[in-house]
Amino acid sequence: QGSASGGRSDMAISQAKLIQAARRVFAQDGYKAASIVEIAQVAGIAVGGVYLLYPSKLELFLAVYCAEDEKTKNRIVGRIDWSQPRAAFAAYLRATTQAMRRNKILAEWQSDVPGEQVRQAYQDEAKQAEAGNSLAMRGEFFAEQVQQWRRDGILRPGATDQIISELFTAVAAIDVLEGIAPKTMKFMVDAVLEQLFVSE
Repeated sequence: QGSASGGRSDMAISQAKLIQAARRVFAQDGYKAASIVEIAQVAGIAVGGVYLLYPSKLELFLAVYCAEDEKTKNRIVGRIDWSQPRAAFAAYLRATTQAMRRNKILAEWQSDVPGEQVRQAYQDEAKQAEAGNSLAMRGEFFAEQVQQWRRDGILRPGATDQIISELFTAVAAIDVLEGIAPKTMKFMVDAVLEQLFVSE
């Protein structure tokens, strides 16, 4: 029994080292350029050991992406004053969009591969969430805030979870386009807020 427990502990340590190494390589090289061989070397693990834990580079990247996304959103949540709903929504939208642009791992959300697989994984997870909450992919705390705003009558009736979630996708897609001035982005976000929130 002690041996089995030790084996599980060693595997957990190896997995943690692997995720850390993979994050470093993906953040530096991007998904397409990163290789399992390089990740294994950085982690100090045999290539075969990598495949024992994650059968493919895609599955390893999904694990890294989810961890990076959760850590980033938690950090953003802690920096925002949530007592002002409109301002908080705008700040969260802006910060998560900027993170997606600046972080090479999170930026893969917009790619064909592995972006399509990442988006599908998040959509599948959202469908399995309580009441099929499509906002789950935007962060648990944010999803809870939206539900509270809805209960408080702050959001307009037509501001569904699906619409709010897809607005994040739309804004992120526009944000990566060249030639979009910051004033234009602000104007667009302000217009979105007018449609989402009841007039004060």
